[in-house]
Amino acid sequence: MSRAGSLARVLARASAATLLALVVPRPAAACTWCVASAFGDRSFNWPYLSLILAPFMVGAAIVIVLARSARFDPRAFVTRLSASVNSAVEPAESPLTPESWGKLGMWIFLAGDAVGFGVLLASYGGMRVTSADWPSPYDVLGINLTAAMTFLLICSSVTMVKALEWLGKGDRTKCRIFLFLTALGGAIFVSLQAYEWSKLIHEGLHINGNPWGASLFGTSFFLVTGFHGLHVTGGVIYLLSIIRYVTNRREPQASYNAVEITGLYWHFVDLVWIMVFTFMYLI
Repeated sequence: MSRAGSLARVLARASAATLLALVVPRPAAACTWCVASAFGDRSFNWPYLSLILAPFMVGAAIVIVLARSARFDPRAFVTRLSASVNSAVEPAESPLTPESWGKLGMWIFLAGDAVGFGVLLASYGGMRVTSADWPSPYDVLGINLTAAMTFLLICSSVTMVKALEWLGKGDRTKCRIFLFLTALGGAIFVSLQAYEWSKLIHEGLHINGNPWGASLFGTSFFLVTGFHGLHVTGGVIYLLSIIRYVTNRREPQASYNAVEITGLYWHFVDLVWIMVFTFMYLI
């Protein structure tokens, strides 16, 4: 067959497909309107439904017949299309190194976590502003114990920095000591928070009410501080596993990236607590 004849067949099929695309939706829309009409006979829903589907079935049959007559192979078409795309796009090297992939993953996790804490603190602020009988956090919670907990958590950030510093110098022993001190600070923080909770519960602060005012005060307090305490507990477990990881590496530099990623998480937990302490205890 000549190229002119092939071109004519292609144009004829394209015209038929275009006509099909323009004509088929019209009876389908008319049938749909018939079913939805308030004057339609509800006892004949199935015949109406078949009328709706019939144009699409006929259209699909016509498309299949046209594809068969043209000997169209979907797999070969997809293969040729992917090959042309791959040949047109030049391979590019990733700007990320294997070490930076871990940092990127941690930063993405921390960004999502920051949104979670931001929503909690924003909700707390909204409830406090709109409540007429919100208790004074300074009078109910007190800040003496919580200030000591905050100082302890800040000191644990310092020990985390020292652990990374000594590991960079090749001293794995001192790195493990400071990592342990960091985990110990986190464990003491969680223990003091549990003591604070038990003391406040004994005084009457509950998640569903309190004797000082709005019931949502206790709900927001336990929710925000409990969510942060869960992060600190996870951080302590994370630090203990990193100590084992550093111990099992042959060279100190082999675990530097893992310790640095752990430091990102721990500093984030400390920063969030400073915000929680400021908004829920001081203001």
